Amino acid sequence: LVASACFLIASLSAFRLDPSQSGKGGAEPVDLEVQAIAALTEPDKPFGGRRPALFRKPPTLVNDPDLTPEVPGVTDRRSINDWDLPFKLEHRIRGQDDDYWNHYRTTPKAFVSMKTGQSLWSSRFGRVTSFRIPAAAGVTVKSLGEQFVQQVHKSGETLGFEFIPIKRKALAASRGATPFDGLFLSLSFFVIAAGLMLVSLLFRLGVEQRASEIGTLLAMGTRRQQAGYLLVGEGICVACLGALLGIAAGVGYAQLMLLGLRTWWIGAVVSPFLEFHWTFRSLIIGYSLGVLTSVVTIAWSVGRTRQTSVRQLLSGQVAEPSYLPQSQRKGKTTLTVILLLLALVLATIAAVPSIATKLGSEGQAGAFMGAGALVLTALLIIIAGLLKQTSASETALVRAPVLPRFAARNASRNAGRSTVTIGLVASACFLIASLSAFRLDPSQSGKGGFEMVARSSLPIYVDLNNRQQREEFFGEQAKALDATTIFSLRFQPGDDASCNNLYKAQQPRVIGVTPAMIEHFSQAAVPFAWAASAAKGDQRLNPWELLASESGA
Repeated sequence: LVASACFLIASLSAFRLDPSQSGKGGAEPVDLEVQAIAALTEPDKPFGGRRPALFRKPPTLVNDPDLTPEVPGVTDRRSINDWDLPFKLEHRIRGQDDDYWNHYRTTPKAFVSMKTGQSLWSSRFGRVTSFRIPAAAGVTVKSLGEQFVQQVHKSGETLGFEFIPIKRKALAASRGATPFDGLFLSLSFFVIAAGLMLVSLLFRLGVEQRASEIGTLLAMGTRRQQAGYLLVGEGICVACLGALLGIAAGVGYAQLMLLGLRTWWIGAVVSPFLEFHWTFRSLIIGYSLGVLTSVVTIAWSVGRTRQTSVRQLLSGQVAEPSYLPQSQRKGKTTLTVILLLLALVLATIAAVPSIATKLGSEGQAGAFMGAGALVLTALLIIIAGLLKQTSASETALVRAPVLPRFAARNASRNAGRSTVTIGLVASACFLIASLSAFRLDPSQSGKGGFEMVARSSLPIYVDLNNRQQREEFFGEQAKALDATTIFSLRFQPGDDASCNNLYKAQQPRVIGVTPAMIEHFSQAAVPFAWAASAAKGDQRLNPWELLASESGA
């Protein structure tokens, strides 16, 4: 392995870039000591096009143009004048330079030790450009490659390469940061419940309008079970047809929403390539669940008519019992208490910071909506009991004013229907109020009191708080930044972790906060609202100070 050769040929000095020049092209001379001079074997025929030079005498080890890495546009040219360089040459090309190129091509003129070379020309991109391995018996490219890979695995070196599983990361990112299926299902729960209540209400009204027909069937000897099957069968036919129309309308509505997100509301998602995705399996599952829930609701509504006598049905009345037995009242009271306790537990989980942070935003929203659903169900049970109590008691509203008493008596006339109507309105109000509660008003604290936030495509090395340097950098536009304080932060690009990115952020963006910015927020007059932080004690006044601590945030 020729990696530490120590030769110096026909040269007494070298140059290295001066880091203090910051890209200004400055160079710093370095004195070198000659250790040895090795002669080059001159070829009988120089290089010609792609033909290598021809030697009569065997060349020495230093007679090797392959010691220099290949550079397209330079090492493959016939003459120095043909070089395709990204910069201008400062010195004139001499004839002896071109002669050396014709005879020796990229054969180095000087050799230094590896330590000296790395001290002169190493950079953040690496300290070694190539490895040279002499030929030996039994050494092949395949065996060398296998040994090289094994040694790299053992040492843990990556040689500046990062192997990225592109497909795996793309599939992981496509899952999204937010489970929209569960989110939309939970938000639509109240709409689904309201729809089922509406189905129950409408079917109950249909049964009441056909009460005399049902009574006639029962009077002619039809059993209640058969009459119930007949009504449920009709409901199944209606539910199947309605589910088909609902699927067609749902697909059309979803495509219309995506069209709006791609055009009118593109600012909400910043993704113009949203496409509608569906499968027969999803349609079948949705259709089956829709029909099943509707049929169960219809069967429950039909089952309530068993408490009505044949005489009442013949007269066109489907009256509900105006009182509840003591056992049923106790059971509903117990159920109400259980629902309220469960709602209290969910509300506590969503409100306690130590637990809520572990759940995440989706878990908190689910706990909040679940607590609301339980409270709403418990209140509807209480209201249904009060309406039936009002219907059974003649003296319950004696002292009430006329209009409230009249309204209460009418509502209690059919307690079930009134409860369903109240549930419909309550579900809509709760859904609107709960979603509005998650809307945040714009505030100054969210951006820390900064008037402008800008990001440059290239690094800025000047001090923008220095007026002179700012004017040299921005020119006449620098006047707009007078009487301002500018904080320069380092920025590492990455995935957008905001709501504008529908994909799951694999590598979020990172901003390097400076000590000046940390001290800036230590002032009481500069607020910055935090959703959560690990700060304790005095650091709660300025959680940015966690970045300056040894443990960090």
